[in-house]
Amino acid sequence: MNSPNTQTRIVLRPLEDRDKVIGPNNTLNVKAGDSDVAPPSYDRVHWAIRVKMSEIVPGTLEQLGLSHWHDALEEWWLKWDGIEVYLGSLKDPRVTGSQLLRDLALGGQPIAPTDLANRLASLPHTRYRAFRYGDEARSNIWNPLETDFSLFASGSTRRGRLVVEGAARVNVAAFENPTPSMDELRAWLVARLTRANVEKSE
Repeated sequence: MNSPNTQTRIVLRPLEDRDKVIGPNNTLNVKAGDSDVAPPSYDRVHWAIRVKMSEIVPGTLEQLGLSHWHDALEEWWLKWDGIEVYLGSLKDPRVTGSQLLRDLALGGQPIAPTDLANRLASLPHTRYRAFRYGDEARSNIWNPLETDFSLFASGSTRRGRLVVEGAARVNVAAFENPTPSMDELRAWLVARLTRANVEKSE
């Protein structure tokens, strides 16, 4: 039995149980006494899906007539790169974002910066934030608009895959009211996509 003084830690669980949500008071319902675990590695299926979906982006944007948005979208995805090792393929930002673009291309309708920004900022991964092991007060929660996830986690990229080791490991969890907010994420995306439109027309 756990003692009353046992500290509660957030740990990674199998994919189907990773949707624990931190509420307004930054509380998370996990059992006390759980031990820290290293972030999961890619399985071959996830990695293959990630590579394949990323490869379709240039052609999809060209089909939409929006090739000039590529750099802005790449800047967006770079902010999240690495978090997919915690979330799995179903919430991988590049996988879900690429799928979204492909669906839009199949729809054949014009798309405005605001529309794409709304859709991208509403994907499941945007609710997730991270903080380092040992930061029990959660005094330094990762802000994707300020720091790329891979830098926050102090991870190294090996053959395109994030590896996080030792004391720099982080906890990852979904927040009901994350900072930055969904509105702030949308605004960031709208600004980048709109600027790309302006630069193309100049």
